[in-house]
Amino acid sequence: MIIRIHPIFKNKYSILVFIMFWIILWMQESLTTTLMFDISPLTSAFINGVFIIIMLLFSIILWYPCRFMTFEEFSLFKLITNHFLLAIIISTIASGLHSKLFPIMADSIRWEATVKIIPPLTFVVFGLFYYFIIIAIYYLYMYYENYQIKTINEAKLEKMLKENELKTLRFQINPHFLFNSLNSIAALTLDDGLAAREMIIKLSDFFRMSLKEYPNQKHTLEEELASLKLYLDIETMRFGPKLVYILDCEKNLKNYLLPFMILQPIIENAVKHGVYENTQLTSINLKCSLINNKLKISISNNFEPDSGGGAPGMGLGLKNVEERLNLLYDRQAFLRKNIKNNIYIVECFFPLEIEKDLIDD
Repeated sequence: MIIRIHPIFKNKYSILVFIMFWIILWMQESLTTTLMFDISPLTSAFINGVFIIIMLLFSIILWYPCRFMTFEEFSLFKLITNHFLLAIIISTIASGLHSKLFPIMADSIRWEATVKIIPPLTFVVFGLFYYFIIIAIYYLYMYYENYQIKTINEAKLEKMLKENELKTLRFQINPHFLFNSLNSIAALTLDDGLAAREMIIKLSDFFRMSLKEYPNQKHTLEEELASLKLYLDIETMRFGPKLVYILDCEKNLKNYLLPFMILQPIIENAVKHGVYENTQLTSINLKCSLINNKLKISISNNFEPDSGGGAPGMGLGLKNVEERLNLLYDRQAFLRKNIKNNIYIVECFFPLEIEKDLIDD
């Protein structure tokens, strides 16, 4: 068991509830005794008051046997047997203490009269009854506390698994991009050493940025666009005038937060179905805007439908993006795909998030 703190002394509210419970019980028992045995309310309150105080003290002690006699460590039969024996012992002791303390606190004649009306065995029965009520409360409390701890631990585990899954998805950059870039660099070294050097630097910066860790898996739109620009610059150096791109974003939108490199697979998809499989000039356009209290990012590219490369957006890249959005936002962010006049359009919608220290004065 993980629980160590006595539930009664956990905080001032639990102490107050504990005291109020026994006061209400004392009042109820005093009233019941008065009605059942036809004795004065004052005498009934005095008799039950002594017994309640004794049981109150025992109820504090009972936490410890409940703490160590758990369902995890004892069989049900053994647990019931142990508690039944302990209940008889404690109830007998409580009744005995009551029979000793009451004459001291009251006159002996009054005690003898009380014994004739309420035999000591009655207090043993009451003690057994209260014992099982108390331990039932303790066991329910332990079950609740352990359930809470289990729920918290499961949530932590789920978070860890989600973070690991997000990291796996995040680093699924197309390996062909790296291989093709290295091949292009090898070719450039023969014709244009300066271009090859520039491409190596950009490739290095791109992968350095892609390996950067962010605690919340998010960074600013400005950082996302910087990463995309590096990627597209490298691809532009590879394909030359066959590829052009425009990244259109207003300055006031650049501090909004996005999942790290969430747009990368979409741009890769545009390059694959636009540049790779297109004999004509390919134009990739990215535009950011605000719509219906969401950040909208639209990425479009032209493609040749008869190129034989398959329909755009059918690969793993966009599925990767959709899965990350579901994991991070739980349907508060979504992706929409459309084809119009041989233009493939992907629209991403994100909740508006911004770090406080990034808000412009």
